[in-house]
Amino acid sequence: MGFTETVALGAIAGFTIYIGLPLGRIKRVDDRLRVALAMFSVGILAFIFVDVMQHALSIVHDALATRGLMRLLFVAQAAAAQTSFADLRAEVTCALERV
Repeated sequence: MGFTETVALGAIAGFTIYIGLPLGRIKRVDDRLRVALAMFSVGILAFIFVDVMQHALSIVHDALATRGLMRLLFVAQAAAAQTSFADLRAEVTCALERV
């Protein structure tokens, strides 16, 4: 994905957040619409994040491959994944306890 597409998706996500802010204050707006706008913008932002991280990791991958340190990259990715899943599990547990 090029720079123009990234900027366009960021603008769409920002626009949905911008529209969602006043709608959050209006009592007559359905909760489903509020959640739909929020989830739409979060989905686009998550997609942009994944795309940017993919390009960043490819740079790191190429740099480590030229130096023969691919095992280090695997260990770092495994540690990052384990940490992410542990944080996600804790957040979900806290959210479910509040309900």
